[in-house]
Amino acid sequence: MQQCPRDHLPLERIALDHVLVPHRPVWQCAGCGGAFLERLIQVELLGANFRVDSLGTTPLRCPQCGEGLLLSKRDAMHLHACQRCEGLWFDSHQLGFALAKAPQHFCCSDCGELAELASAQEGELGPLCTKCAAPHGFDKIQNELALTYRGSAVKVEHRMVGTYLGRVVATPPLPGPMEVSFFTLKWWQRLLRFGRRRYKLGKPLQRRVDVRLEERHEAQLERFMCQRGARALLSSLLSLGRFSLRLEAHSFALELRSSETTGQQRLLFEQSARRLLAVYHRFLEVDAIVRRQQVLALASAEQEQRQAS
Repeated sequence: MQQCPRDHLPLERIALDHVLVPHRPVWQCAGCGGAFLERLIQVELLGANFRVDSLGTTPLRCPQCGEGLLLSKRDAMHLHACQRCEGLWFDSHQLGFALAKAPQHFCCSDCGELAELASAQEGELGPLCTKCAAPHGFDKIQNELALTYRGSAVKVEHRMVGTYLGRVVATPPLPGPMEVSFFTLKWWQRLLRFGRRRYKLGKPLQRRVDVRLEERHEAQLERFMCQRGARALLSSLLSLGRFSLRLEAHSFALELRSSETTGQQRLLFEQSARRLLAVYHRFLEVDAIVRRQQVLALASAEQEQRQAS
């Protein structure tokens, strides 16, 4: 677990509300208010040209790699930089001062590219660049397409057999912690299941969508549904037709059936599928952190118990 170099308290993963760069970890100490930024996050928040001048060694240690931090200077601020991993430690209030001087750019929540802040448009996952704000799919629309997206092997299929059938199957780079199925209910199924849903999805999904999962996975499902954009994207799929989504240990499978057979329908389906896959990737990253913290907490408890005995 990463620790504060000043008071050695555990660092907490936070999101800065006033920063447009979404889904990037900023580590902050609840005690002294200091913050640690990894190199990639520095580029996105402060710009690629944000550099510091080293002044000498200090007794502080890098929260990420344990290397000694160097006293550094930037714009009259005395920061602490790691020479090995290029991380930066900001004391209380220093990060806000640095962000105020940062270039007016943001990281697109869809494609991940940097764009001018003036062109930002709101999306389900966060701000979008001009290119991603317009409907587009994984790539050029084809009946069958295999590609890689954000580290996942993805297969996209489009079929026209009287009605439209779209299918996206992906293999995420991280293993999933749950097996769950979302599926659209027919009218007679809604009548039979009225008031008998074990898991509440919330409006507008509650009336038309149900979930099948094991009871031991309810906490993971709740964590997935709390990810930004999850409910909005499932609702957008519902507006396109009848969909089913299956999440397993090493699989993401989304299927849509609709009477609408236009090219625009296929584009909108691919766009929703791509963004929902990005939400699932973020959920897997968060879940990996949660499980790692649980293992560390268990190991710490066992060590304390052995010392006490």
